[in-house]
Amino acid sequence: PYYRSASPWISIGVAGALFLPHLIWAALSHAPPLEYALGITGIGAVETVTNSVAFLLEVAAFHLAVVAIVLLSRRSNSEGIRGGTALLGHRTFLAALVFLPVVFTVLFGLGLELRIAGKMVVGVFALLPLWLLRTIPAVNARRACTLAACAAVGTAAIAVLAAPGISLYSFTASRRDPAYLLPQQALAEAATRLWHSETNAPLRFVGGSKYIGNAVAFYSADQPSGFVFLSFREAPWVTPQALHRDGLLTVCVPHDPACFVHAGWVSDPDVRHTVLVLKHTFWGHERAAVPIDVFISPPHPEPR
Repeated sequence: PYYRSASPWISIGVAGALFLPHLIWAALSHAPPLEYALGITGIGAVETVTNSVAFLLEVAAFHLAVVAIVLLSRRSNSEGIRGGTALLGHRTFLAALVFLPVVFTVLFGLGLELRIAGKMVVGVFALLPLWLLRTIPAVNARRACTLAACAAVGTAAIAVLAAPGISLYSFTASRRDPAYLLPQQALAEAATRLWHSETNAPLRFVGGSKYIGNAVAFYSADQPSGFVFLSFREAPWVTPQALHRDGLLTVCVPHDPACFVHAGWVSDPDVRHTVLVLKHTFWGHERAAVPIDVFISPPHPEPR
């Protein structure tokens, strides 16, 4: 009766109206999401298989605590359990909802040679505890809830207490991660002050090398818009007219020659070049000083 009624056609019409603006935008902009998706495929069969195995291990590790809590919540015997038959219903349907996202993720990863990450699918396992409660017999749901709450609070408390020590270890250990090597927050503050001294105007747009460009946009008190990779295609909210009107702050690290090339493309002829030498410090520990090139294209406000 449903398919013979007008309801499916109403659903199709509403869905089509909702999707139409997206389809028009994708057609007019040459579908950048699809272009991006195709650009990250084809990483190679060996790396794809290795990554898929790591993905499955990550997913399993994420849920060891859930399985342990349910197992620890089992009753010593099944006497006195009410509604046991009802609890065992719909297990197949629940299992499909729990496990098919993992299966499809791995299949698409293998088929398209994608790099898949376990942390991206954490949110699809909301029904795993329910499936476990309906699959494992004689589980005391109230005890499982209590254990889960205690585990969540205890884990959060331990994480908060351990966070300073983890941060200190991450900072002092030999790491190549730019998040620990580059003085991102100090650069944002220094570059914003430099911008104000050179232009006497609020900072509206900032771009540059991958990590520090995003960091300046994030940490700057002026809350500027990020000019991603100094590319108008990557940052469609930025236009040449807006850059000419509001100016642009560009930050580049020495080992990123592409940043200097792109800075030359988007900078005004009267661009001002300054080198800031900054150190990343944390709790009295210092990293080596890093020279960072700063390019300021001053704004040209439109006459009122």
